[in-house]
Amino acid sequence: MDFLTLNDIIIHPLLSGPISLLFVTGIIGCAYTISKRFSKEEPSTPVFCTTFFIITGLIASTTFILVLLGQAILISLKILGGLICIVGCCFIYSHFSLLFSLGKKFLHVFRSQRLTFKIDIVLILLLVLILFFICFSPPTDSDSLCYHLGFPLEILRNGSLPIRNDWLHIHLCGLGEYINLLGLAVGTDNLGSLFQFIGMLIICLLFLTELKSKKDKLLSLMLFLSTPILLFFVPSQKPQLIGVAAIFTVLITFTPDKVCTKKKLFLTIGTLFFALSLKYSFYIFGSILWLYLGYRAIRHTLVRPFLLYSFIFYMIFLFPIHVTNTLAYSDPISPLGKALLFSTSHFHEHNFYVLLKSFKEGFGLPLGLLIPSSFGSISTTLGIGVLLILFIKKTNRSYRSFQYLFLLGMIFNWLFGQRTSRFYLEAYCLSIILFSVSPVIRAGINSFIHIVRIQLVITILLATLGVYTLFPGSFSFAKRDTVLTKSAYEYSAMRWLDSILPKNAFIISEFHTTAFLPRPFISENYETLLLQNRTELLDLLHTDNEERDYYLITKGEIDSTHILFNYYDRNNIKTRQLTRGTRNPFNNTSYTLYVYPIDILQFMGDHSDKT
Repeated sequence: MDFLTLNDIIIHPLLSGPISLLFVTGIIGCAYTISKRFSKEEPSTPVFCTTFFIITGLIASTTFILVLLGQAILISLKILGGLICIVGCCFIYSHFSLLFSLGKKFLHVFRSQRLTFKIDIVLILLLVLILFFICFSPPTDSDSLCYHLGFPLEILRNGSLPIRNDWLHIHLCGLGEYINLLGLAVGTDNLGSLFQFIGMLIICLLFLTELKSKKDKLLSLMLFLSTPILLFFVPSQKPQLIGVAAIFTVLITFTPDKVCTKKKLFLTIGTLFFALSLKYSFYIFGSILWLYLGYRAIRHTLVRPFLLYSFIFYMIFLFPIHVTNTLAYSDPISPLGKALLFSTSHFHEHNFYVLLKSFKEGFGLPLGLLIPSSFGSISTTLGIGVLLILFIKKTNRSYRSFQYLFLLGMIFNWLFGQRTSRFYLEAYCLSIILFSVSPVIRAGINSFIHIVRIQLVITILLATLGVYTLFPGSFSFAKRDTVLTKSAYEYSAMRWLDSILPKNAFIISEFHTTAFLPRPFISENYETLLLQNRTELLDLLHTDNEERDYYLITKGEIDSTHILFNYYDRNNIKTRQLTRGTRNPFNNTSYTLYVYPIDILQFMGDHSDKT
């Protein structure tokens, strides 16, 4: 049987988007129905949003348990995903008239607004519409094609949870990748990006319903939607924007002027633990926010419910991940636990952590929050909105706790997180809340708003370029292949490898992309793993009894320091000049792909006594 790649999973590019939309609508329908019964009336926006996050987490956790039990056969996942899509169809059918009436209500309100207000609303809606279409494009960014989709795809190849020490990126996976797994099972590879879009909409919806003045609502939407980093987040399968939305929902549900109740605690703690289950990076701000919820619970004598709900949702969302990582890798937060407790036996994990921690985009921080270093790094910045705090004249005393949250979030992200703009989006959204409740410095504020409006227009133009570049890939397999060849990270290399390698080939890869690798592979950390535990590497190389030809693929020529330098056939090296592939045309660079036939028998013989 041919090795399964991402292109083999897709039902059809034209159907992929609608399937994702039905899936998300199914969860929205469940959340609306349950939150309505939970509230015994029309649910408030925070109640609906928190219910949505908890249901999404329960679906992802259920999928994870199926994988752990070895029941991740394609048919069982198709049934689960299909049922959710059917719920989505039913919800659209039964609530179509409601959607229509909401549209009429919006048009009525829109007509009564002054011209400048109408222009801002049109710009906002235009950007939202453009980003909506981008969601349905094929995945192209490097992390999505490495582990956000590569890991779910590996589950489908094996029918069970892959335990791999050569591929450390999959140790970073959380429940978000199990949502992507359900998407792949029903034939779509853009479900993750639609969840990113929904996360963006939830933040916008909360600004609209929870802020008081019309002016604050509009400015908040402009500040949030104009940030160029959304151009990176929305098309990605990375479950980050949905996690930011979950954390923001907790923040705006528990603003200092709102009462703490058991129901609020239950919903917000569930939402917070869902966010924690998505990515390790949410542990930083999420832990601070959990302590804040504990502080609010103490003040309202709700300590027991707070601890009980924390335990329940930890067991549902985080415990399965932690216990699995402990059993598989002896580290509940693999590979970060071993990396932080650095010893000579864990240098593999430590080097990986250093690589992640030292990663930066553009100018780095703090300048990189505000301006890009080049046209190619525009989507790595938060933009002019980071200067918002300079216009706060006097902080609202009742919101002092939120000021501390903001400062602690910034400090701990700086100390423990990656120093890239994407890890500061929660703090950025919190600064918008602080701005909306505080007296502001009037001098210069109008000019600042005009600059925000200009940034919004620039973001619209860049998003339009994204639609023009990527959206045609959702029409047919031929156009999808054209878009992927031009814009998907390392895709052209994967196509060429598929054309030259024999069917029995086994790849030793130094490439980041795994979702389109055409043959079984060992991932990019193989060389470091070899230095740590050669026996384990040899076991990975010899995965089955089938006779195989082994190939090392690299970007650039290897030298005598390479661990496999003495084991390749110098007469049969293949090379090809290729472009990297990127959504942003200003980032596209070329490289030379080298394919080295490896004499694996000699290698194994020379290292048979090494451990």
